Order: sequence, then structure tokens, then C-alpha cells
Amino acid sequence: MSQKVIYIAGRGHSGSTLLDMVIGSHPNVESVGEVTKKSLNLLFGHDTSLPCTCGRNFSDCAYWSKILKLWSSRGISTPEDLLTPKEPSLTKDAISDILSATNRSIYAESTKSIPRLETLLSTPGLDVHVIHLIRDPRAVALSLYKKNGKLHKPCARLEFYSRQNRGNYAQTPAPAAAHTIRRFRRKSGERIKKNNGILRRKV
Repeated sequence: MSQKVIYIAGRGHSGSTLLDMVIGSHPNVESVGEVTKKSLNLLFGHDTSLPCTCGRNFSDCAYWSKILKLWSSRGISTPEDLLTPKEPSLTKDAISDILSATNRSIYAESTKSIPRLETLLSTPGLDVHVIHLIRDPRAVALSLYKKNGKLHKPCARLEFYSRQNRGNYAQTPAPAAAHTIRRFRRKSGERIKKNNGILRRKV
């Protein structure tokens, strides 16, 4: 039987944390937030700069300590074991351990990373449902500005075009959208090619 997974995709500062909390409030859903190298380093104790939200170290947390013991029995002890597993089954096993420890039936996360999504989609036994979260580019730009005190060029460009097109992302000119996609693909290490005016992933 396939394990149901809800994956929130999209850009940062788009409200994914709030949506993740709303989804995780359902009694059948267990949401773990963002599964990144940084968060996993904290979880496995490789980085002790921040405690768990309960105020304790992750190894002493009543929630995570049970899961860490289950993962340890499977040989999962580093971020790489989950982000780039040698055995695809480890991803499903790790998710099953979380659901078993919490007595829930649906797993959710808001990592938003394309490589992470590809890992989940390629894992046998997972029934992945993707929620693509889209926020008005002007609001994303404002959120970034409030956090960093400056506006990055891609956000500024999208914000400018969205103003010209009444904030409708669907009407954003193709050159601007293509430029942003190319920047994102380059950062993620993926190659793309142009085919009949449509950007496609190069395989």
C-alpha cells in the first residue's frame, strides 16, 4: 500500500510555513516542516546552535528522540542518509517511522526544494501529492526586503513586471519569467533547453 505524502512546493516567503501548520493541524497528518541539510544537522546534533522548539536538545525531545532511535536502527544518522539516500527505500522507511511514532497516516513537508521533490517522486511506495504555492511577486519581494533590507534583482524585476500587469503572475512577460526560471535552474544544478518557446528540462 502506498504511503500518502503532501509536498508543498514554491518559492520561499510565499506563506509555506503557515500552510504547513494548517495542514499539520489535521488529526491524520504529521508535518515536519522543511527537510534541509541545515535542519537535519540540528536534528542529528551536528549543529547545536539551536534547540528544538520544545526548548530541549533534539536528542532529549520527547518527539524527536523516538524517531531518532528508529532511524538509528536503520543506519540513518546524517543529513545525506535522508537527502541523498543510497537505498531509495530509506526515504520511505524514514517517513514510515515518523508516522509510526506519531500514530498518523499522512506525511507532509514544506521543503520546497526541487531535488527533494524528485527524491520523493522517485521513491517506490510513496503517493506524492504536490501543492504548488504561488504568491503575488510583489508580496514576496516585500517579505524579502523586510528580512534582508534589500531587494534582489530577480524579485525586483518580477515586482516591476507585476506592477505593469496589475499583479497577475500569469501575465508576466515571457522573457522575465524565462530569466527567473534560468536563474533558478542554474542554482539547482539543472540544465535546460528551449524548445518551441517553452523551457524544458534537459535530460
